[in-house]
Amino acid sequence: MKENTTYPLISVVMPIYNTARYLRKSIPSVMAQDYPNLEIVLLNNGSTDESDTIIREYAQQDHRIKFFEITHVSTVKESRDNAIARATGDWIVSVDSDDSIDNHHVSKLWLRHIETNAEWVCGRMKYKEGDKELPIVIPSLDFDMNTVMSGEEAMLRTLFNWEIGLNGSLRKRSIFSNLITEHSDFFYTDECDTRMYLNNCNKVAFADTTYWVTCNHDSVSRTPSATGILYPLITVVGLCQYFNKRYGRHSILSEGAVIQLYRVYIKSFDYMSRNIDSVAKQLNDFHKKRIKEAFLSLSDRRDIIGLCRYYRCKYLYIRYQKMLKI
Repeated sequence: MKENTTYPLISVVMPIYNTARYLRKSIPSVMAQDYPNLEIVLLNNGSTDESDTIIREYAQQDHRIKFFEITHVSTVKESRDNAIARATGDWIVSVDSDDSIDNHHVSKLWLRHIETNAEWVCGRMKYKEGDKELPIVIPSLDFDMNTVMSGEEAMLRTLFNWEIGLNGSLRKRSIFSNLITEHSDFFYTDECDTRMYLNNCNKVAFADTTYWVTCNHDSVSRTPSATGILYPLITVVGLCQYFNKRYGRHSILSEGAVIQLYRVYIKSFDYMSRNIDSVAKQLNDFHKKRIKEAFLSLSDRRDIIGLCRYYRCKYLYIRYQKMLKI
């Protein structure tokens, strides 16, 4: 660590749900950070495995750990939001409970903020399956980690492909609070939120540190469910509304989002048609409202998708409206 550097409280938040077999790697990786002013927020999202026991064991070992329990919520977004709400630091780093970070991760992010005055500092994401490192790196190895860009440019680099990695990044807390105040009606999924948070930044920087992603085939995001199937659709519905309000309905971003919405709409109905019985049982009012919003958004933009595509959307909506009770 550098001398004559101030170290404000940074909160590392980790929402946890049934990831007991990964916690003896993920939690110690956070505890091993050399950043001198750290708060560790562990939130148990109603786990039914041994997660609770393991969390309590580590909480007794480290006074920086704050342990919370909540009644189970079904989405990663809700769980993470709950953890962030309980954090007290002015800066937030979010780590998934099946992932891990290098020992100097938080320190390197903070020092990069000092150098650039960026409100959001990202590391590099690398993937593992067990002990095997996979050839997946975000951003790519040829990306210059000395890069500094605007929040809008960073957001654009996530729209169609994740060109930059955001897991384990350092974010100024005010980014969340300002956006929640300004657009409280727009929060749909964590990927939708992330794009809006980025767009709310003045400056995004990068640090030469690694966030290790575990390929967990049992994770919530990979488990077949109505939420998982509709996740991309709900994300793009939120982005369509956000872009319309921020940039106007005839902006390139708004029109591009409509085309993307059409694609995921068709794909989502294709998934649902093959799993209609299980999906119908899992749909809640939130899902139904977003499906309806997606259809209405596409109906409103027939000038962009064309009449043939619109009638295809309408046919699918009417066909499954009674079965899904939308």
